[in-house]
Amino acid sequence: MVFLYICLSNVWANTLWKTCMATTNVYLDTRRPLQSGEYPIYLRVTKDRKSRYVSLGFSCKKELWDEANNLPKKRHPLYKEITISIEKAKLEANREILNLHNDDQDFSTEELKNNLLADKRKSKLTVFEFFDSYVGQLKANDKIGSANIYHSTKKSIMDFRNGKDMEFSDVNHSFLKKFEEYHLKRGMKPNAFFVYFRHFKTLLNHAKKEGFVKNEYNPFKDIDFKK
Repeated sequence: MVFLYICLSNVWANTLWKTCMATTNVYLDTRRPLQSGEYPIYLRVTKDRKSRYVSLGFSCKKELWDEANNLPKKRHPLYKEITISIEKAKLEANREILNLHNDDQDFSTEELKNNLLADKRKSKLTVFEFFDSYVGQLKANDKIGSANIYHSTKKSIMDFRNGKDMEFSDVNHSFLKKFEEYHLKRGMKPNAFFVYFRHFKTLLNHAKKEGFVKNEYNPFKDIDFKK
């Protein structure tokens, strides 16, 4: 699968270079390290000598980054996940560039970046995928403490679900009550458990703001946090 992504991405890149001289590549921003000691990974789009950057939601240490290929080294613990994410992002960017070219539209890198971000918001993510994306954003902004809390919240839901992912539509009042009962039966104190509840609610609110769920979506409507 990784090999297929790389091959397709290279085909797109060669075609685009010949047609509209817009290029995409991956950039490890080593100007300032995150608290974890890693550096954020960006997709860089360049046209007319102007570049724009789109965060990929991942980070990497210098010693685990392959500068020749702009990919993590194979010994990186998340090599497969990051590589697939990188090649998928490049494919989507190259597809958007080609569409604009075929429509005879002149475009700037800023317009292309905005289109890519809009497409990203429109794409359908699962709950766990949105968790990963949001945690990646927090890490890219050097908010490591918050990222760790959301990662722990995701893990608690994964344990409850036996690792099975789900859609946002699966999160309703019944799900939340069962989630609560699951942890309370295992001896978790309510105050500790509601840390997960509050962060899960905040994550769902972010999903709402980014257009992944409808505005009226509110599975926490009848949840009493004080109680």
